[in-house]
Amino acid sequence: MEAKCRDEECRAKLLLRLLMAQSSNRLVLLLDNLESLQRPDTLALEDDEAGATIKAWIAAAKGLLERGLVLMLTSRWRLPDWPEEDHWLLEHASYGDFLQQARALQLPAGFYRGRDRLRRAYRVLHGNWRGLEFFAAAVRGMDAQAEEAFLARLAEAEAEVQADMALKTVIAHRTEAERALLERLPAFRAPVPVEGIVKLALDLPEPRRLLEGLLAVSLVEQREAPDLLTSEYQCSPLVADWLRQGDAPAPKLEWLKAAAAYQVYLYRHERSSLAQAAAAHEALQIAGEQSAADRWALDWIVGPLNRAGLYATLLSDWLPTICRSQEPSVRAEALGQTGKQLLHIGDYETALTYLKQSLAIVQEIGDRSGEGAMLNNISQIFKARGDYETALTYLKQSLAIRQEIGDRSGEGTTLNNISQTFKARGDYETALTYLKQSLAIQQEIGDRSGEGTTLNNISAIYHANGDYETALTYTSYRHKLTFLECLKVQREQRVQLLLVRCVCLVKAIGNGVSEVGEIGVVFRVKDLFLDEFPEPFDEV
Repeated sequence: MEAKCRDEECRAKLLLRLLMAQSSNRLVLLLDNLESLQRPDTLALEDDEAGATIKAWIAAAKGLLERGLVLMLTSRWRLPDWPEEDHWLLEHASYGDFLQQARALQLPAGFYRGRDRLRRAYRVLHGNWRGLEFFAAAVRGMDAQAEEAFLARLAEAEAEVQADMALKTVIAHRTEAERALLERLPAFRAPVPVEGIVKLALDLPEPRRLLEGLLAVSLVEQREAPDLLTSEYQCSPLVADWLRQGDAPAPKLEWLKAAAAYQVYLYRHERSSLAQAAAAHEALQIAGEQSAADRWALDWIVGPLNRAGLYATLLSDWLPTICRSQEPSVRAEALGQTGKQLLHIGDYETALTYLKQSLAIVQEIGDRSGEGAMLNNISQIFKARGDYETALTYLKQSLAIRQEIGDRSGEGTTLNNISQTFKARGDYETALTYLKQSLAIQQEIGDRSGEGTTLNNISAIYHANGDYETALTYTSYRHKLTFLECLKVQREQRVQLLLVRCVCLVKAIGNGVSEVGEIGVVFRVKDLFLDEFPEPFDEV
């Protein structure tokens, strides 16, 4: 070989040809972690012996691509002469995927009880699953003290990783405009589409080109966002930490506000998910807009968490801060929501305390609508405890206010709640009277969800009286759309279509009922075999 090949490229090509001959031209050459041999200023391979050797092997491999050889390179930085069309950015695992992998690796239970511990590991390991495997093996069998020491070592490891990336040198070789954009990117704590990046760089030349320059040296991470059919970008967490700890100026308030405004826009117009609502909330807080953040949480986060049954999360992580809001109306709503969550978990005494605090505030500020809602909600505490007289007292006060201010939707809800209190006492006739009043209002104002609930409750009254024919009428085909619409706005575990009750009714009155076939259509709707509709309870 020495006689035939006098340079490294020739030797590499000969060896590769021999390997291809042995593998029927099915050969992959993988050169890993090339950043260790790249210059941070030009990103080209070093001119030393190791760099020259790698250059020779890459050149030899390129000459054999048409014969079937596959050449793969991995690096934090794309080589200057590497074709853009052959450049594939690899994403880090999301925190959700990282968490699932951690469970599969059976990390100690303490890491799930302490929310910050696994997140800290995720940040330090940079979402690397192989690193997680080593981490899991290292902490298995450790006691709490040893785990804490290991976490401290992780923090040191993070600094070492930053040093390995030669961040200072890499950043120093960026253009002034690229560095300016990089310093602004930590204003976003979550990945955003390119439009969000542009929002921070309106005064800089060609923001998209600047972003591409930062991507090329891995100072910015890219991932796909299937829900938006686009890519998202974020300053690498390691880079963001390095910037915070170094001489780089903190993001200006104007950038933080721009980032918050974009996250809000993204939720309202592009991505109305709970995760996006939480990202917008965090951005508002970071921008110093706490009042707006509190209002945002009440409008877009508390409701979904409540419907998902995450009462403990609301009570521990979200509502306490909002209950201290300087805005009386916001504080009153947060106190009322706290009372609702406590009612859900059966802590009636504490729930009543919070609801009464909320009631006092709305009365003080003259919020008649809030007062009517809060009186209605307090009634449910007494009903749950079996004190029907006191419950009715609060409900009638609520009804009077709602009629006074013309709150037709609230009036329908309160009438329905009054009916259910009479039903609980066994007074079905009075309950039916209130239900029919509620139904008339809901049909008048087009409240289809409330109408579905009321029709169901009327059916329940006839069923309790043994009038199965009439009960089935209220669950017949002409009401199915009402029930299905209700599904769209009620939490699945609390929604019901009386399907099981329909079966009982059909059995009770025989098989000659014309609606039986039509009811069967409803039974085929997935996951609708639920117990009973909730009684109307104001979302305050």
